Amino acid sequence: MHGSVRGPAALPCGRSVQDVPAQSVDRTGDGAAGVRVLGTLVGALVVVLAAGRVPLAVLVVVAVAALLLGMAYKPVVPVLAGAGSALAVVVLVGAPSGALETVAALRLLDTLLGAGIALAAGYLLWPRDPADADEVATPRTA
Repeated sequence: MHGSVRGPAALPCGRSVQDVPAQSVDRTGDGAAGVRVLGTLVGALVVVLAAGRVPLAVLVVVAVAALLLGMAYKPVVPVLAGAGSALAVVVLVGAPSGALETVAALRLLDTLLGAGIALAAGYLLWPRDPADADEVATPRTA
């Protein structure tokens, strides 16, 4: 049949599924989950500390500026991107009702729950083979 795929499924990068090593599922990653949680914690703390002390109009301007700076410097300082986005979301969502502290706590709770779900799913969906764990732990000799 013309146009059918034979053999292993091809990935967009041109490799087949069989070519992808088992170690490509990295539980530690580049620390993205930890950076996201830390950034959200920093952003939420800034809002809680500034609420009531800084005029709301100034806080909105600072939140938008933090979001833009965070996105601009994300490759260099990823925590700044997380803090800037958390700060902006908390201020812009909580400003109309004035419940900045509540929105900050809910944002932090959502982030922690999401990180926990992602961690649990990673271990449940991609369990580590005992043979792979031994192979990684034992250094190879040449």
